[in-house]
Amino acid sequence: MREIFSTRQTAEVYDRLYPGTLEASPVEGDIAFYKAQARRTGGPVLELGCGTGRVAFPLAAAGFAVTGLDVSPHMLRVARAKAALLAPGRRPVFARGDMTRFALRRRFRLALIPFRAFQHLLSWEAQRRCLERVRRHLAPGGRLVVDLFDPRLERLFPGATAGSGSRREFADAAGRLTVRARRVGNDPVRQLLREAWEFVERDARGRVTRRGRVAVTLRWTYRWEMHHLLELAGFRVLACHGDFRGSGPRYGVEQVWVARRA
Repeated sequence: MREIFSTRQTAEVYDRLYPGTLEASPVEGDIAFYKAQARRTGGPVLELGCGTGRVAFPLAAAGFAVTGLDVSPHMLRVARAKAALLAPGRRPVFARGDMTRFALRRRFRLALIPFRAFQHLLSWEAQRRCLERVRRHLAPGGRLVVDLFDPRLERLFPGATAGSGSRREFADAAGRLTVRARRVGNDPVRQLLREAWEFVERDARGRVTRRGRVAVTLRWTYRWEMHHLLELAGFRVLACHGDFRGSGPRYGVEQVWVARRA
């Protein structure tokens, strides 16, 4: 299987699920939360793991200068094609780069790492390098927001594959897209979970037009582990919420971290 988003096909599938032209969100309320943080800091905004622009486009439409960074040329190709259709003042800027070693020629008041993008870094060393690189790109007092899932331990032991699947369907004028995710293995020592995502696209008549299967590997991070990583990288933790409504930390939901460059 190919790693997710490594092909044009998987990037286009992702964009159909989470288009930046709509505030379609896999986590309730995240875009509104990011907008509120942008209003508080005033921008400019840096988004790491920007994908095809699900977060970047609504922020740019709200009037903020946004730079999106992603390692996948296929995701960026889709994002740039959509940006080209917008008025110049409403376009995010997209750059290709590895979030552990990127170098941009400006500083930002706000940095975002939305929807599990940080968890594609598969070691704590890579995660720390990412945070240190973000800090270098933040203005004094700048903020960082990171969204992780809070690990549910009963789903993470080596044999925990039963009942782990999920299914998502999306229909538009082009037809119907179905994506199924299935857990294929966990590594509790390295804190890695592995899933297989299978997708099928059908046209308006129900005929299959393409199908594929990709691998997804994420590293889960415990709450206090993340707190220490942020401090080691030179941040002061301001809050860790259990959702994007500002609720307190809760087991098995979200970890929404808000930190300030120390």
